[in-house]
This record gives sequence, C-alpha cells and structure tokens, in this order.
Amino acid sequence: MPLNEGIVFKPKVEGSFSNTCVKQSPCVFATSFDLAVSHGFVIALRKPDKEGVIYVARNMSCYLQSKQPYVLVGPKINLKKYDKGYIKKGFENEFSFGLFLGYGINYIFQGKNFAPEICYSISSTSQNKINDVRKITHSISLAVNFF
Repeated sequence: MPLNEGIVFKPKVEGSFSNTCVKQSPCVFATSFDLAVSHGFVIALRKPDKEGVIYVARNMSCYLQSKQPYVLVGPKINLKKYDKGYIKKGFENEFSFGLFLGYGINYIFQGKNFAPEICYSISSTSQNKINDVRKITHSISLAVNFF
C-alpha cells in the first residue's frame, strides 16, 4: 500500500516453528509455534534506476529493467505458543513487543519483481522470567519476495 513515492506501508504476518532450550539445571527443551505480526514501512533510498543494467539470458527471455534499494523499519508483535510439556513445567506462552530494521533491493524484471531482504529484530517480554530480568530476543531473518 503506497503512501507516497518514497514510503510504502508493508504489513506482514509470519508463522514459524522453533526449538527453545532454557539453560538451568536440568536444561528444559521446548518446541513452539511462533506467530509474528509487523506493521512496517518500506522507505526507498533512491528513485528506481530507469536505465537499469541489462542482463540477457541465452534464450533472450529476461532482462533486468530496474533496481531500487530500500530500508524496512517498524514495530513487531510476537506470540510464542509452547508445547504442553513446557507449559506443565510452570512456563507460560510468551507475548512480546519489539522493533525490526532491514535492508532490501527490489529487482524489477519484465512483469516480475524479485526482492531479497535481510531483517534484524529485537523484542522483549516479561513472561517466563529467569532471575527476575526481562527476556530479550534477537533474530536475523532472510526473505526472498516474488511478485
């Protein structure tokens, strides 16, 4: 959803499965389903390159028309739903808030876009405290978008 020529609103919903190990005696292992919702903004670093660099395939089928680098930034909400064994040991499902920051390049081909992204996110939760401190999670994700 474009807001203007340089900024685009990019809502995103992600689902994933993860494994967790809480280092205490004894170690506690758990699996979880993670649901992340982010309401980020894509900020273009420059206008699309109208000239572009032309790459021709052997069969002359595809070439790059333009590319545009951009930055992703916004808030992130994450819900971790743990397995029953982890819950029975006294832990709770986690609900955390955080921020994400990323970089991507939109490659525009004939009728197709290809946009690889790398994102760093940091989130914090007060649930499942260890030694009365807040739990902070760092993550790096790679994404490849085709549209």
